[in-house]
Amino acid sequence: MKKRFKNIAIVMFVIAIVIFNIVSLYRASKRETNVTQPKINEYAMTIYGKIEPFGKAVSVSPKVNGIITEVYVQEGDRVSKEQPLCALENTAQDSSTGISYVISPKDGLVYKSDIHAGESFVIGDSNRIIIGSPELQICCDVDILWIGKLSKTKAYEVFNAETMEAIGTAVFRSASRYLRPKTIQTEEPAERFSSDYQEVIMKFEPSIPDLPINLPVMLKTRDN
Repeated sequence: MKKRFKNIAIVMFVIAIVIFNIVSLYRASKRETNVTQPKINEYAMTIYGKIEPFGKAVSVSPKVNGIITEVYVQEGDRVSKEQPLCALENTAQDSSTGISYVISPKDGLVYKSDIHAGESFVIGDSNRIIIGSPELQICCDVDILWIGKLSKTKAYEVFNAETMEAIGTAVFRSASRYLRPKTIQTEEPAERFSSDYQEVIMKFEPSIPDLPINLPVMLKTRDN
């Protein structure tokens, strides 16, 4: 009889443990489902980009090789389409010389003019004269995480990414309809990884004059 009661007690103890575990799991799962999961767009958004002329910068190079004889523009000048930027002395195959001109392909501002009289200027030398619109934009590489989260009406604060100085505001202008790959190198020289990004163009209103193009910037929501 004692053995029978002992067995019954053991069985009831085991049943009690099982019931306790089931109830505990049920309460825990109920608490988890009641927790409000934060939405990603509730967080302050931060994205990175660089300053460039509206419509992108245009690099200018000569159509024929030559030696620069005269320079007509300098950085910061406004130029018109087909305005001469510099003159080149060209030598033909018969050793005769002639003068040709490098002209501006569009109306705009001279952002870079790294040419001097007496230097050679050759076809494909495209990093010495850069022209673009005086109006600025910011080209951003937006991670997949943030696609569709940028407000098309909200203003974003713009900071110099190196100094964190506030330099203006930006609003959404356009977004590409495709993703492009980008390879990122970490602090480890041999470690790299790739990710896809969407190119987003933001209209930029600087609060500081004469900011250089290609300056890396950081954009934050004005709620920050």
